[in-house]
Amino acid sequence: MSVQQNIYRQRHSFSKIRSLVPIPNLIDIQKRSYDEFLQMNLLHTERDNRGLKTVFDSMFPVHNGKSVEGGDATLEVEFVDYTVGHWACKCGKNEGLQHLRTCCKSCGHHIVADHPKDPTVDCPKCGTRNINEATICDVCQEPVGLHAKMSMEECIERGATMAAPLKIRVRLNQLRRTTRKAPAATSRARSPRSTSAICRP
Repeated sequence: MSVQQNIYRQRHSFSKIRSLVPIPNLIDIQKRSYDEFLQMNLLHTERDNRGLKTVFDSMFPVHNGKSVEGGDATLEVEFVDYTVGHWACKCGKNEGLQHLRTCCKSCGHHIVADHPKDPTVDCPKCGTRNINEATICDVCQEPVGLHAKMSMEECIERGATMAAPLKIRVRLNQLRRTTRKAPAATSRARSPRSTSAICRP
């Protein structure tokens, strides 16, 4: 089954009044709102306290106790971070958004490389020009990008979508109880034993 090609027709305007204002991007507000909600191209430490991060912070930690504060709890699930999409180079050798970061030599700010192949990048905080330290894979000669399983043409042919996976990383903490003679009390000190898990919706 061949991919159906889109055929664009040439349009002619018969209006007598010339347009003085160019047509704006009508989906720019929705797109920026969507990007601010997900913050998918930022590391967890770089994200602002809004959007999806605020949702997870309001849901966690989760306890198995009766009280909301976790006074009677023995286990606690703590939220660590989340990732949207699979960020990797073309061959899959380099994975993660940390390969697109450059540390500013002047203020130490982590610069997001929008164009990883550019030789230099300017710091948005202090304005210092730095050498672009974004990692270029030595195998495929490509930087890290949002890796999709299928292209747009394959999605049209198979009736699929360009949906990206949402993964969250949580930490399981075992709370330790200590009893006293009078009155009995419960301590929420964390034991050294802790495990991490990745949950997929």
